[in-house]
Amino acid sequence: MYHDGKHICMLKTIPPRPCRRPLEGWFRRRWCNLRSSMLACPWYYSSKLFLRSEYGIDKERERQLNSKWWMIMHPYSAMRFYWDCFSTIVYVFSLLYLPLQVFIICPNRHDPYILFTDAVGFLAIGFNFVTGCVVEDGKKIGLEPVEIARRYIKDNFVFDVISALPLQCVALDDDCNFPTYTVLYLLKLFRVTPVANVIRKLGHQFRLPYLTLVLVTVCLHILVFYHWMTFCHYQVPLYYKYVYPEPNFKLDDWLRRVKAMSVDNEHINLLEKYIINLYYVTGLCIGAGVFSLVEPNSQIPEQQVVNACVGIIGLLFMTYTFTSK
Repeated sequence: MYHDGKHICMLKTIPPRPCRRPLEGWFRRRWCNLRSSMLACPWYYSSKLFLRSEYGIDKERERQLNSKWWMIMHPYSAMRFYWDCFSTIVYVFSLLYLPLQVFIICPNRHDPYILFTDAVGFLAIGFNFVTGCVVEDGKKIGLEPVEIARRYIKDNFVFDVISALPLQCVALDDDCNFPTYTVLYLLKLFRVTPVANVIRKLGHQFRLPYLTLVLVTVCLHILVFYHWMTFCHYQVPLYYKYVYPEPNFKLDDWLRRVKAMSVDNEHINLLEKYIINLYYVTGLCIGAGVFSLVEPNSQIPEQQVVNACVGIIGLLFMTYTFTSK
């Protein structure tokens, strides 16, 4: 304590800067701003939670400036925060956009937006390799590239690579009526984990009440789950038809039920096909038994298995969602 009764944490301090002004020129100023955005920022909620005080934030910025690894950004920096917001927006739209491709006749496997999201995924991997990590049981931020790479490779590196690979471009399937390469879009679901983590951080950053944050999280989980289950409900019979192309009355009836255009040879728009399959999925998941009015003998075993799996997975998901919060 000082003579005026103030603790050292209460004293005003000047945040360290990576360079002093006046600067030499425009490029030097831009470099100074870029370097500052890679340091721990005082307005980030996680900075205040981890470093506890403005003095702690200033000491952390000074430690990072004195480090020889100038390319490493702090996990609680402004640059990392803005990148997380940008990548999350891209991922959320991709999780809503990808399942709709299966309802399109002859979908474009080189869709520009899908390739753009894959490029963002690879950029995210690069950002993770140059972002500091928490070490020593959460007591310190590690800034050494070797330690960062080791921890990231052991954590989510494999899943991030799988979700970023444009596997749909190298698939061998060329059938427009029954596309099967769209099954590979299921691997993009690995993006759900980083999205959920960033949404949780944003909730703390904007001081959302706990109940509001839980409500938003549950609604997003339900939306993504039913959206992708609708995709699976439509994709499975198409894949089965591609594998077994010989005529089959029960399989054709299954395809008519999900409104596969190639069977009825009539124009059914994407919205109608999506709503019908969503209706079947919601009925199966809540146990309403949408298919109970259909004679069991009119369904092939694969259709019965799919219906049972959708219902069981839906019930398990609903139980987990409303009991884990």
